[in-house]
Amino acid sequence: MAGCIFESTKESIEYAHRFEGLGADFLTLLPPSYFQKQMTDPVLLRYFGEIANAVKIPCLIYNAPQFSAGTNLSVSLVKDLAKHPKIVGMKDSSIGNIENFLFAVRQEIGVMAGSANFFMSALTMGATGGVISLANAFPPIACELYDLTVARHYEEAFALNEKVLRLNKAVSGKGGVSAVKYAMDLAGLAGGEPRLPLLPLSEDEKLTMRKTLAAEGMI
Repeated sequence: MAGCIFESTKESIEYAHRFEGLGADFLTLLPPSYFQKQMTDPVLLRYFGEIANAVKIPCLIYNAPQFSAGTNLSVSLVKDLAKHPKIVGMKDSSIGNIENFLFAVRQEIGVMAGSANFFMSALTMGATGGVISLANAFPPIACELYDLTVARHYEEAFALNEKVLRLNKAVSGKGGVSAVKYAMDLAGLAGGEPRLPLLPLSEDEKLTMRKTLAAEGMI
């Protein structure tokens, strides 16, 4: 799943073709952000639609107002986009909106939670899955929570979800990308340092995370 996120339709299509040629299975499309006030429903309907028209692989739209200057995809826009044959799903990382998207389009496209904070609750309402940062470092616990929830083993799922929420708060909730990468290193994966201008965690922050993850039995 390749993130195709650029400020112009032309550039987005150019990179979409590159990613398609590299073997991506899906494209994830975030709305442009520089001219945020002009990102109206008609503008975004055409933007997403033209990219989807230009490629052969399926696309997912990505609603993350915290990463796109506050642009929050409307339910009516998502309903229109769900009619496009190449748009097969969406990822929602906004706060308090996923229920509206699920009610509107869960029968037409897959809706995925973009945060561990509402991953389980979204699954119980018909979400097809999630793309959550905690799974970069600890994929087994995220997969276990998914399996328990879809199997309706709710007592076990609720207990595990509490642990997932604590971990998420201690990792990406506290230190963002830098913390996720360091947690990956601690888990024996390839995290490394974040791309500039983001800075790695301080030694004190690393020590705190090591203690937290050890106490949770994750390392």
